[in-house]
Amino acid sequence: MLVWDLATGEQLGEPLVCHIGDGVTALATAVVDGRAVAVTGGMEGTVLVWDLATGEQLGEPLVRHDGDGVTALATAVVDGRAVAVTGGEDGTVLVRDLATGAPIGEFSPGRAPVLAMATAESDGRVVVAVGCSSWIEVWDLAAQERVGRWRSGADCGAVHAVATVTVDGRAVVITGTDDGQARVWDLATGEQLGEPFGGHRDRVCAVATAVVDGRAVAVTGSDGQARMWDLATREQMGEPIPVDRGWKWALATAEVNGRAVVVTGGDGTARAWDLAAPQIGRPRRDRPEVGAVATAEVGGRTVVVTGCEGGTVGMWDLATGEQVAGPVGGHAGTDVLAMAIAVVDGRPLAVVGTDDELARVWDLATREQLGEPFRGHDHGVLAVATAELDGRTVAVTGTIAIPYLCDGALRVWDPTTGEAERQPLSCDGEGVVRVATATVEGRAVAVTLGGKGTVRVWDLAAGDQLGAPLAGPDDRAYWVATAVVDGRPLALTGHDEVLRVWDLATGVPLGDPLAGGGATTGVVDGRAVVVVHERDGARQIRDLATFEPVGPPLVLPRPLRAMAVTPDGRLILAFGQEVAVLRCRRRWPATRSGTGSARCVRPE
Repeated sequence: MLVWDLATGEQLGEPLVCHIGDGVTALATAVVDGRAVAVTGGMEGTVLVWDLATGEQLGEPLVRHDGDGVTALATAVVDGRAVAVTGGEDGTVLVRDLATGAPIGEFSPGRAPVLAMATAESDGRVVVAVGCSSWIEVWDLAAQERVGRWRSGADCGAVHAVATVTVDGRAVVITGTDDGQARVWDLATGEQLGEPFGGHRDRVCAVATAVVDGRAVAVTGSDGQARMWDLATREQMGEPIPVDRGWKWALATAEVNGRAVVVTGGDGTARAWDLAAPQIGRPRRDRPEVGAVATAEVGGRTVVVTGCEGGTVGMWDLATGEQVAGPVGGHAGTDVLAMAIAVVDGRPLAVVGTDDELARVWDLATREQLGEPFRGHDHGVLAVATAELDGRTVAVTGTIAIPYLCDGALRVWDPTTGEAERQPLSCDGEGVVRVATATVEGRAVAVTLGGKGTVRVWDLAAGDQLGAPLAGPDDRAYWVATAVVDGRPLALTGHDEVLRVWDLATGVPLGDPLAGGGATTGVVDGRAVVVVHERDGARQIRDLATFEPVGPPLVLPRPLRAMAVTPDGRLILAFGQEVAVLRCRRRWPATRSGTGSARCVRPE
């Protein structure tokens, strides 16, 4: 058993060896004599109590279930004392005093194994709701008598998950069953409240409840996803949270620094998700997929700028998630392939590359196009960046090279007029599929990724290639980015498994290659970070100076299409039709030899 700080994502102490060779099959927490304890059940049938501060086992095993082990576990306070309520494969429920281990009661809801349970207070009594086959039974823990029993529904299968919460002043039970649905029941009467909800393709194997912004919500888990529901309206809140694809996983809710979070686990990893944080925009199935994303300051507020299939460019208020006025037009019938933001004469501009062989510049404050489109590309504009050249802001664009059709040259433009700043820069027939810019020893440079994976550095003023390629056909790159660490400009190159860091002034790699690919860089709390694609498919934010993680891994429901980092360190992720905002905070160590502590609250 592992204990983690939910605010920082750090493991607390060493793992607790609980049930040797059998593993933990059920887990709950409680407070006993002012101490936080964990209660664990194992496949061998024993129930143990652990001091979470010291990691020590408290006393002897509480109980031992006959049969194949402990299948469900909950805690409660009955007549002023903390108790553990455990269910087993043998169909029995045992109640024990957590402080002394003394038996308080024992009852058998049915002949079938106990699959799930939860405790609650109803009509002044402390009760436990037990899921047993397709039945729910409610027992008074003090009187040791059954006070309710009802069937979970026709043809719905067994009850695999049970949770309790108070909705509009009355205690309710939420059950998850084989049919992929969750149902809400009045705990006192056994009456089903409203229609089932769920939307899952497989059995609902986990249910938890929480209060988010004053609303009672349920979180249901199945088929690799967790979904959140408003219990008053039965409406799903936001998009599903991605979890392990197998059904043998669990979830729980907690409050961390005043925020409701859900903890999910099942693939060997536990992750915490912020339940209250909104998504940018409302989930819509008819919305086009997002292909590019950036951030800007418009009218005194930070906005997220999205470029989508069909040519739509939208702006969203980062604080509220609401769309800012109407979409920026002018790309009908095209797809947005790349985008960059610049500020010229105090005006926020978006440079947008599309698949109609043009790039356009939009004033984000007025949503009007500036000048004429950039012309001269023979293919869709795949790469866009901005730079400071001789005291002026310029746009840099590129596209793929196709023999006899597309030259794939790198082009430099005045973004306010659409006029070329200089002759195109030839990229040896590879073209430009990605571009990033930097300033090296006072010179504006562009770092380009060619179609064959070659990375080159260009002096934008002179039009010359600087030094030998950073990566080539034998060490081809799939992406490129730039950053500044301790005043030194760096280039980052790599593919899905290897990341390389280069000193742009010397063209020399810094250190050995690092594990994991990458996609973008940014600044969090004044430190340069890179978002790395880990080998397990998750995204990880890492400090570029130390390569230490900043927050927990990020798991997305769909492949990542684009990302950006805001000036205050928030990460913007575009996947499928949705855009999510992650607010990352890190308390950095005084020196770089330590790892510090981190928190990543998601999705916003």
